[in-house]
Amino acid sequence: MHHRLQQSFLAVCLAFCISAPARAADQDGQEKPPPPTLRHIYDVTELVRAPLVDADTSAVMPPTELAPRRPQSGSGNGPPRTEPNPLQSRLEELSKLIEAEIDPGSWGDNGGSEGGIRAYDTQLIITASAPNHAQIAEMLAELQKRAGRCVRLRATWVALSEEELRSALEPIPAKGEVTAGARILDLSVVERIKGGVRYRAEVNTLNGQRVNVTAGRARSILTDLEAVVGNSAVGMQPTIDLVLAGAALQVRPILSADSTAVTLDLRAVISGWNPADAPPLKVPQPVASSQPAGSVPPPPMTHPAPPLEIERLNMPVQLLATAVKIPTGRAVLIGGMTADHGTPEDRRPLYLIIEAWASKPKS
Repeated sequence: MHHRLQQSFLAVCLAFCISAPARAADQDGQEKPPPPTLRHIYDVTELVRAPLVDADTSAVMPPTELAPRRPQSGSGNGPPRTEPNPLQSRLEELSKLIEAEIDPGSWGDNGGSEGGIRAYDTQLIITASAPNHAQIAEMLAELQKRAGRCVRLRATWVALSEEELRSALEPIPAKGEVTAGARILDLSVVERIKGGVRYRAEVNTLNGQRVNVTAGRARSILTDLEAVVGNSAVGMQPTIDLVLAGAALQVRPILSADSTAVTLDLRAVISGWNPADAPPLKVPQPVASSQPAGSVPPPPMTHPAPPLEIERLNMPVQLLATAVKIPTGRAVLIGGMTADHGTPEDRRPLYLIIEAWASKPKS
């Protein structure tokens, strides 16, 4: 009797152990309803709207920018080519980044049925689950920590002999340091050298923004002539440009993640005026050679019109264009060369020194 009860008890326990996982599987196999979606509006102005900086055009140009006017590419028969809207492009890039990084399968653009992103001005209207909203807010906060960092740049052009340059250079740093490969100078030594500092410029900007700094004297010159033909008359339409004699710096700083280094995309031009060393170019003025039918011909010219004279520029120019990574908070020698500047007795090479200071990322 006792043996039979023991067998029955074991059979019941075995049946329970087998059926319990099955019941659990049945419960897990039930389709769970998706989490409710919420709509939040995120202000992303700092991430998508770039400041408007006049970095490409200027009323006064260095002589290195003088070039013949080139016609616009493309034929005039087709519709005009439209450039993409920078703000719209940035909004689309940010939306795609969110959809790729946060629960990709939930977004409508990726085949899901829960999430959606729409843009209005510089705001994103996002419909997603509460857990996804938490991840989106965290990612946008991390991106904004890197945005809007300030950079202060100071450029100094100095004329130094080889001996003077060696006296101002600091010891070469060890490999692996942030300053490795850069030539660091002690500016206090440079400033004590007679006639060393020639130009100095300073500008505050934002990380990733390109800015222009221009100083000197401008002179109007004739750079182009276009013939204009009318009834029984021909004229010349001139193009006048302002050309700079002085210093011009165009630079775009890109900070490292920890703000200990900055990559500079820069173009520096130094120029001056010298007396013309050749006679001006003479361009004869055009004269109408035909008359409309029935018109009275003008009296013959007793004295032809004097030719137009175009002055030949005689300008010493130094151009330095490069991309370089330098440590922040240090005076770094960017480059230089022997230049035709100053007095005949002073032909020391002209060097460009850059210093950069940056705000730290937001904590």
